[in-house]
Amino acid sequence: MDRRIEEAQTRGAHVLDKAHRRTTIAITMIVTTVAFEAMSANMIMPMVATELDAVSSYGWAFSAFLAASVPGMVLAGRLTDRGRLRPTFIGSLVLFTVGLTLGGLSWAFPVFVLGRALQGFGGGLYIVAVYVLIARLYPEGLRPRMFAVMPAAWAIAALLTPWLAATVASTWTWRANYLGTPPLILLATVAIALSIGSSGDEKVRKDPSGRPSVLRYTVAAAVGIGLLQFAGQNFSVGLLPVLLAGTALLVVGAPRLLPVGSLRFAQGVPAITTLRGVLGGAYVTAQSFVPLLLVEERGVSTSAAGAALSVSAMAWAVGAWYQGRKSVQHARRMLLRGGCALATIGITTMSLLLVPDLPAMAIAVGAGVVGGVGMGMAVPSISVLLFEQSLPGEQGSNAAALQVSDSLGSAAALALTGMTFAQLESSTAVGFAAIVTLAGLLGVCATLLSRRCFTTRSAVLLPAA
Repeated sequence: MDRRIEEAQTRGAHVLDKAHRRTTIAITMIVTTVAFEAMSANMIMPMVATELDAVSSYGWAFSAFLAASVPGMVLAGRLTDRGRLRPTFIGSLVLFTVGLTLGGLSWAFPVFVLGRALQGFGGGLYIVAVYVLIARLYPEGLRPRMFAVMPAAWAIAALLTPWLAATVASTWTWRANYLGTPPLILLATVAIALSIGSSGDEKVRKDPSGRPSVLRYTVAAAVGIGLLQFAGQNFSVGLLPVLLAGTALLVVGAPRLLPVGSLRFAQGVPAITTLRGVLGGAYVTAQSFVPLLLVEERGVSTSAAGAALSVSAMAWAVGAWYQGRKSVQHARRMLLRGGCALATIGITTMSLLLVPDLPAMAIAVGAGVVGGVGMGMAVPSISVLLFEQSLPGEQGSNAAALQVSDSLGSAAALALTGMTFAQLESSTAVGFAAIVTLAGLLGVCATLLSRRCFTTRSAVLLPAA
């Protein structure tokens, strides 16, 4: 679309104007609900494992979710590029709801894991459909603001989940956290179905991939990510074969699910896709071990450690809000590079938690705010750039690749740091120092890689000779 036409359409538009209000509210409701479920699952999983007699193997509940999400992402990319946005979105939420219901009614742990897998598959469909929905139903000038709405929804969930999930589980049962969520999702599903209309389901390309079937590569990558996640979460020497098998499967499958040139950081969409995985892996890795260090080494209460993470989530929302302001949208290059740099500074500042004489909570909150603001600026910018540089028939497949990269980066980084921490388990401080160093190096790589994410509009839209 000509930029002058785009600017004319965006002028005076808002995410809550008459044309977009229903869709924006529905997306916010869905994202908040899914975020609550994801966070509450971490909190109540020990209760689930105890009641279903699966304390030693409850890590499979997380691995099943993550592994099943990969084929959901890939399938959603192909379906949405073929003009199937509405059924993809509705199907994703129905599957997610079925998984929640099965989890809440589970009488044995294998049944619960099956429910988590259905949730994961539906979640993979859902996250890609959300991205494509924003690309199709919102003009380019409003997309940064919508990508700011999503972190805000997660921040709301981060504030409410610790209290709400604990209250529900203690007052009734952990099952209520699963069975109480589907009505909200179904209500939002109706609103989304009415909002998408024919414009979102326009058939834009017959074959979005342009390549042979990627089913076997999708399965390989999905199983590989699941094995890596499990090994990283429960690492011991006995799980080394699991780690190696997961790595081998990823080496075979993952490159076929990413844009050509992603592994060599080719300029444009390939570099954007890779950056999401590198940056996400760096930040998630560092954040995952902060509560452990605060509680085990610095004597901070569990609730205070959780509050530090909630502050970081709020800072992420602030950074996302800032990048969505109309006055700064022209400076996307600065927003991305600056965001990556701030995230890296926040990660490396966490190393000060190892200094006993310094106030632990002040450092945790300060580092979390700096890193959170940086991630809030960078992650939405990555999404904005992806759709700026994607043809209509590539929006779904590119969004799917972005999410696969994010899952791959987080799983690989957590597996590596989990293995490192396990080998240094005699000293939590030494293990944390090694983890922050690794995460900081990934952050530096992300900052350097951000330079490869920009290209001219004409270079993207003109077909190759």
